[in-house]
Amino acid sequence: MQNSLLLLLIFSLVLSLQGYYFGFYRPLAVLSWLAQSTFVIATFLLIPILIYVLVTQAGAIERLENSGIRPFPGIKESVGIANGKGDNPTWVFEVQASSDEIREFYRSAENTGDWSFQGDDGINMRFSNNDRLLKIAYRDSGSSETLIYIIEDG
Repeated sequence: MQNSLLLLLIFSLVLSLQGYYFGFYRPLAVLSWLAQSTFVIATFLLIPILIYVLVTQAGAIERLENSGIRPFPGIKESVGIANGKGDNPTWVFEVQASSDEIREFYRSAENTGDWSFQGDDGINMRFSNNDRLLKIAYRDSGSSETLIYIIEDG
């Protein structure tokens, strides 16, 4: 799970409680509408979205394993909402590794399962399994390194 989202969830819970307290329980004469709207937005919008994202991030590695590919051991955490759900699943993970280490790991057949290697263009490694295509991409943005898995129907 992404630590920054977890902290944002805790902050949203505190904000919601504060909004309830100052909006409904002990309303301020002038700004009670602001506290009430804070409560409603935090409780019914922010908190459910953050919980959904965190729950799906928690199971992202298991969904990747279920696709038949072994997750790279240097994965630190799942990032964002790309968590391996849907028709063309996509996963984004923050990693601590170099592009060469990742390429070396996925060139071994024991780490790719039923996926057969199709090619490497320097940006994406491509694998196929029946009529499906798996792309594994490594991105180094300077502040973080991400590993992206995309499964597409052929």
